[in-house]
Amino acid sequence: MNEPTELQRVAPTRRLEGKRALITGAASGIGRATALRFAEEGANLALWDVNEEQLAAVVGEVTRLGTSVMSSVTNVAEEDEVANAAEAITQAWAGLDVVVANAAVSFPADVPVHELDIEIWDRVFSVNLTGMFLTYKNGVRSIMAHDGGGSIICVSSGAAFKPAVGSE
Repeated sequence: MNEPTELQRVAPTRRLEGKRALITGAASGIGRATALRFAEEGANLALWDVNEEQLAAVVGEVTRLGTSVMSSVTNVAEEDEVANAAEAITQAWAGLDVVVANAAVSFPADVPVHELDIEIWDRVFSVNLTGMFLTYKNGVRSIMAHDGGGSIICVSSGAAFKPAVGSE
């Protein structure tokens, strides 16, 4: 039997020094972890989330790491909110180098599909699909605003491979 392997944390190399990065869904989970790592690597951060309190906590964490940060309570499913928040980044920083489209919501695990309300369905698809599109659309514009080069990272779910309760 193999012994469990202990994971070793890779030391920051500051490889993102001076890069400007947008991270959506930054208040918790993968978005928060990405924000912290990007800050350790020297990136300037624009953080979006709908949870104002948790977003403020993450802003505090990355600020303590010495990075420049701007944040916005932004619902990625709302076109005007995304456009306005992206324009604020472009105005402040003359564009972006990296966009991490991470914001997402899930269906409730305790509700079978045949009992799911259409409002919940619409919210999940608005955030997960429309939100991803709007983040890309405005993120690409912001990347192109300075020199047209950059990276777009899409964080997705493995939920397609693991059905939820009641989906049989």
